[in-house]
Amino acid sequence: MLNALRFRPGMFVLAALFLGCAAAPNTQDEDIDELEAGGEEAPIIGGSKATGYPEATLIDMGYGSNIQSACSGALITPKVVLTAGHCIGNFTDFYVTLPFANGQKAKGKGQVYDYTSNGNYVEPNQHDLGLIVLSTPLSIANYPLVANKPVPDGTKIQNIGRIDNGQFSNTALFISQPIAVKDAKNSGFPFDYITSEVIQPGDSGGPVVVAGTHNIVAVNSGAGGGTQVLAKTDLIASWIKQVVDANGGGGKFGDPLGQNPDNPPTDPVDPPTDPTGDKEVEPNNAYNQNNKLGSKMGGSLSGSDQDWFTWEVGASGVKYNLTLQATGNAQIQMWKLVNGTYYKTPQQSPTQISQTSTGAGKYFLVVYSSSGASQTYTVNLQK
Repeated sequence: MLNALRFRPGMFVLAALFLGCAAAPNTQDEDIDELEAGGEEAPIIGGSKATGYPEATLIDMGYGSNIQSACSGALITPKVVLTAGHCIGNFTDFYVTLPFANGQKAKGKGQVYDYTSNGNYVEPNQHDLGLIVLSTPLSIANYPLVANKPVPDGTKIQNIGRIDNGQFSNTALFISQPIAVKDAKNSGFPFDYITSEVIQPGDSGGPVVVAGTHNIVAVNSGAGGGTQVLAKTDLIASWIKQVVDANGGGGKFGDPLGQNPDNPPTDPVDPPTDPTGDKEVEPNNAYNQNNKLGSKMGGSLSGSDQDWFTWEVGASGVKYNLTLQATGNAQIQMWKLVNGTYYKTPQQSPTQISQTSTGAGKYFLVVYSSSGASQTYTVNLQK
């Protein structure tokens, strides 16, 4: 029975690296495949670099400059990092790095809601969530949403962590393919989700996001026997928000399956509008009110405006390159619709997506400004 299992935390102890139980960090760049529908069991082993997640955080813990262990996490506001409670432990000093946000670094102090266990196994009756409050703020263009509502059984999620193919990394984090979760209450873990095993030592605290989004529903907690548990955020979202508000505010909290730029609905009604020439035609500020994208499209943004476009490929092996040029801080994000489900497409930067299709499908592209700055832009599509 699952409730008889004790799950070992996924924290990576650096002493193991000294003993040779983990390979040296891999600093070589890897190709990023276009994200497609994956199997039910798709671990970070064989995953891809999480370059589209600037909030993904490397965490090193210890006492002063004496680093003892390593975890993963997510920057949820300029001064707050979300991680696992067991990663906080008795450590006094935390060093965080954003490898996909220009390598920004900061030092911080940790705190937990109720997680006090320092044993070798996850404590099922405590919330395995922790926060690191930074001494200096870090900046990314768009902060992730933290779920204050649960997701139903069967929801597809993705795990992010710093171990790939069993190798510990000091320079990158990796994202798994989608995998279905269910509530772990009936398995003896009332504060968690449960899935088949994905995470490895070092992945603890890494964000668990709704597939293809930046909406965090849990953090990596522990694994064993082919199963893993993920500590849910919705149960103590009010505490997380309290800490955030006490340290500069700015966090996003809400329904992780709600309609927002990080999570298009899964059942679109799609009446595309065909613009004349190469200029956008309003209204196109929602996924189901979009313009068809040709090789070049011009447009403008103001306030909270978002501009949506669609385009299609008919087969695998189609190389494409999308770039955005703007007079301000506009960015792009894109999803591919596969068998009724949206999957976020990895990107090289906030203004470039260059991939090779792994099958036929329809793409949904959004142009937006995280600050609401008024500006003009041009989208170029080469394929």
